[in-house]
Amino acid sequence: MKVLVTGYTGQLGFDVVRELKARNIECIGTTRNEFSLTDTEKMQDFVKAYKPDVVIHCAAYTAVDKAEDEVDICRAVN
Repeated sequence: MKVLVTGYTGQLGFDVVRELKARNIECIGTTRNEFSLTDTEKMQDFVKAYKPDVVIHCAAYTAVDKAEDEVDICRAVN
């Protein structure tokens, strides 16, 4: 099984990837630079290239203080 984990640089994504690797499950953790949640075409290309069986979505917009100023980005990511 191949697993794609978004939000690898966050605490949850990092821990999920670590646990999958500990269980010898093939996985890749992505960052916003390679898997931008606001760029649908880039996401689709990444998924088509990696061909995961499962996607675990751990990425989130976490800048609480900026969320009200960046509503569109916050909603797109979350």
